[in-house]
Amino acid sequence: YNDGGLDVGTTYYYYVTAQYDEGESVPSNTASATPGGDVFGSLTHTPGDLNAAIFNDGSIGADNVNFNGPGVTWKGQNGLFTGGVIFGTAAAASVNGQIGSFTVSDMTNLGSDFGAGFMSDGNFDQISEAKLTDGNAATPFGLTVVQKSYSNTGEEFMIVRYGFVNTTGAQLDGLYAGIFIDWDIANFLTNSGGYALKENMVYQFDNAGFYYGMAALENYSGGRVTTATPPGDARTGSFQWITTEDLNSVGANGDYRSWIGAGPFDGIAPGDTAWATFAIVAGDDLQGIRDNANAASHKAFDVGFIDSSAVVGIGDAPAGLPQAFALEQNYPNPFNPTTTLKYALKENVDVKLAIYNVLGQLVRTLVNEQQTAGFKEVVWDGANDFGVKVASGIYIYQLQAGDFIKSRKMILMK
Repeated sequence: YNDGGLDVGTTYYYYVTAQYDEGESVPSNTASATPGGDVFGSLTHTPGDLNAAIFNDGSIGADNVNFNGPGVTWKGQNGLFTGGVIFGTAAAASVNGQIGSFTVSDMTNLGSDFGAGFMSDGNFDQISEAKLTDGNAATPFGLTVVQKSYSNTGEEFMIVRYGFVNTTGAQLDGLYAGIFIDWDIANFLTNSGGYALKENMVYQFDNAGFYYGMAALENYSGGRVTTATPPGDARTGSFQWITTEDLNSVGANGDYRSWIGAGPFDGIAPGDTAWATFAIVAGDDLQGIRDNANAASHKAFDVGFIDSSAVVGIGDAPAGLPQAFALEQNYPNPFNPTTTLKYALKENVDVKLAIYNVLGQLVRTLVNEQQTAGFKEVVWDGANDFGVKVASGIYIYQLQAGDFIKSRKMILMK
């Protein structure tokens, strides 16, 4: 090549970059990264028909800078553009993390090395661990995030756990954890999706019959499947979408994205860790991914990641009696006008379930009696003991079951 300004006989090399718009797909099934062989370091879980890549910078499937990686595949079909962990506090009302196609990565790897490959134990064949911070964020929360991923041969799911270590020096309240994923399944412009509420799962699918989903296995706080850009900005909008439930049906086919959240996690003392547990699943149809999310929930319970009151599934609560007392996060949260409170009793016991305002004043006594062991639930209609509807705001509900006492926060939003 010679345009008159270059020396004849000299070889020139040209590097061309491509900029992808928000949500736009790169070609499916991008080149697989080898352990420790790319900039970020990734490992691909291969329990069966599901293959799911995890990165040591908090990304899932593909990194959030170059959008390259093994992806999340079901029977060889990649369904993922980019995604990863996001987290924030109610006080800040915004998130940091792998916000995907909306902004560059906030996350900094703390020297975690995937080069040695997976670890294993008696419950899982493939385990990875990485430590991260949000040091690249414009306003870091200052937490250390321990990311652990798990899979086992023959089990069609990847469990991802995030341990948020409070390194701020002060008690941390109102922490929410979540995952954002920009699924692009086959032709990303013809995707659709929905909500499997019993499994605490959001999912997407395409016309060819490939389904991909993500479930909060404990403390589900909300989720969203939408073609819209987060309102306000990516950080505040994403926080809104992992802390509230969208019960509207998904509309016409298009380029959808998904958010899932867990929380709030309160009373995290300096040095303590709060764990959030999620599952990545895929399947041939909706029933298939519900089955896989259900299996992930029971596995997480069996190995001690979640307690018995959090186990979800297509049927009712698992057979038998709870192995421990537990108080679950109310659902939905925030709520208007009603919300459901669930708890578990491992034995017959005197029970008091009451609601207080932030000043510690009693608002409503929902339960005050002896109850038999089992899984329980009660609905609060937002009224006090006199039948008067209370104002919007933060309320605390507390379970006393014998010597067991547990409190959680909830938000009434009118």
